[in-house]
Amino acid sequence: MDKGQLISSLNRLDVWLIAFGVLVAIGVVGESVVGFLHWRRSNQLQTVQEAENLTLSLKVADANARALEAQVALARFRAPRQVTDEQGTQISGALGQFAKTPFCMSMVVGDNEAFGLLAQIASVLEHAGWHWVDWNPPGGAFMFVYKLEGKPNVGQDAAILGVRIEVHADHFASLEAPTEALVKALNEAGIKATSGPASAEAPNHGAINIRIGKKPTQ
Repeated sequence: MDKGQLISSLNRLDVWLIAFGVLVAIGVVGESVVGFLHWRRSNQLQTVQEAENLTLSLKVADANARALEAQVALARFRAPRQVTDEQGTQISGALGQFAKTPFCMSMVVGDNEAFGLLAQIASVLEHAGWHWVDWNPPGGAFMFVYKLEGKPNVGQDAAILGVRIEVHADHFASLEAPTEALVKALNEAGIKATSGPASAEAPNHGAINIRIGKKPTQ
């Protein structure tokens, strides 16, 4: 190979070197750009994934909280109403000023939970010095009653909700204060109670009528 051919060959090789150099430069730049885009997209994907995980965690936490609330509500619904010893002492203390107040009681028919509450309230009132008398006094109107051994009879009542404290209009003036005090004391103890006039059918006009109905759902 003569001198001219060598020069021509070298020139061609220079062109290839330049071409490959350009390709290498493009590759390096391309790798850098693609690498940056990959890193950026990875960070964006991680951010989206973390947001989705947080949203899912919040939904799970909310669902668990609702399930717990439902369990608590169900337990509260199933639990019988009761007057604790401490509450009983407080109620007796608050009502002691109305000692000798006559009261009679009725309960919704066949409800064991209502009967349990009736017995507790009666015991508390007797400790306060109140006087438990028959729902249906001797010679009174014909009514079905429960007869309790050693205790006054208890009326068999209709399906009412909660506790109703009632007084006949002809004795309202003398029994208003102890009636309202009893309603307040029961509500403060967590026993839902309301007051109102007694129906004409309720036989005992001379006493506060305490009607124990079914446990309210709320």
